[in-house]
Amino acid sequence: MPSRPVPPAAATPREGRSSLPGRGASARPSDAGEKKSVTVMTRNLYLGASLDPVIAAPTPVDLSVRGAEVWGRVQRSDIPDRARLLAAEIAAVQPLLVGLQEASLWRVRNGETGTPDAGAATRVVHDLLALLLDALAARGEHYEVVTGIENFDAEVHTAEGIGVRLTDRDVVLARSGTLTRNVTSGWYRARMPLTLGGPGGMPVEIPRGWNSVEAEVHGHWVRFVNTHLEVDAPAYAPTQVDQTRELIEMLDRETLPTILLGDINSAADGSSTPSYRLLREAGFEDAWERAHPGDGGHTFGHAEDLRNPEPVLSKRIDFILTRGPIEVRDAFVVGANPEARTAAGLWPSDHLGVVSTLQLRPKRQP
Repeated sequence: MPSRPVPPAAATPREGRSSLPGRGASARPSDAGEKKSVTVMTRNLYLGASLDPVIAAPTPVDLSVRGAEVWGRVQRSDIPDRARLLAAEIAAVQPLLVGLQEASLWRVRNGETGTPDAGAATRVVHDLLALLLDALAARGEHYEVVTGIENFDAEVHTAEGIGVRLTDRDVVLARSGTLTRNVTSGWYRARMPLTLGGPGGMPVEIPRGWNSVEAEVHGHWVRFVNTHLEVDAPAYAPTQVDQTRELIEMLDRETLPTILLGDINSAADGSSTPSYRLLREAGFEDAWERAHPGDGGHTFGHAEDLRNPEPVLSKRIDFILTRGPIEVRDAFVVGANPEARTAAGLWPSDHLGVVSTLQLRPKRQP
């Protein structure tokens, strides 16, 4: 639908704060040697359920039935409580910049039959982004949406007589007071066309996007890019690779130190698509690999209902990548601590978040 811009279980990766000597939860510079350091974070917030049953529905009737089932799973995922946990993660490490994926907006309309017109559902049930910002503010942590983009935006009429609309968004947050410039967002040309409900059903597209901002870090400018590439399932993989090539082309002539992060959907071990390898070949260094060479650091795999009792993570697809004069001081994950779950035992997301403290190395003046 049309979109528009908006202002096997592996060893669990190490979770927690930076291990640098003398550093606390804020991950802020504490001595002269760290004055040019910056902490950044990538976090897939999770829609609340897999959309695969809806996408694979063979008939309009199946689409309605499966739409109701998926909507039920989303509501059971307790988005408001998960937003509080996600805010607690951000508050604990206080990154300057945060790249968010799947900052979902769920809306409904009631009491109508037939396939609803696109965009007809307007009553907000869950706005994960607003919930997250409110939960941060309640903790005294103030972040602003610097740039965001709406990607997938479609509505399904469920068997219960409810029109359910999902708007998927990618967003960059910056700590209030951060100086920014050249703020942009956009969609990749490569995108997946689908027909919901089988032949003759509802045609939709799955656009994927990126956010970009230049931010001042201790008197120096850095380019910060957030993205969420297409999934790595066989039918979708060529689209993902095309998006990766577009991303590399977009950043090819960038002269500023660059931090590229997000849910790349390409396994670091090369077991899925070549997108991760292509980014590395384009000159991007992997913060996790630099900090923990040889550590698989898996970031994805919690159960769809988020109720698995222990972390079950199968691959590393969430990355903080850097290019230019940037040193990796540390990297760690959040979202794998069984004690940091909702009262009902749900994990904050099906992904882990990745955090890295980076240090700029300004060029020497002649």
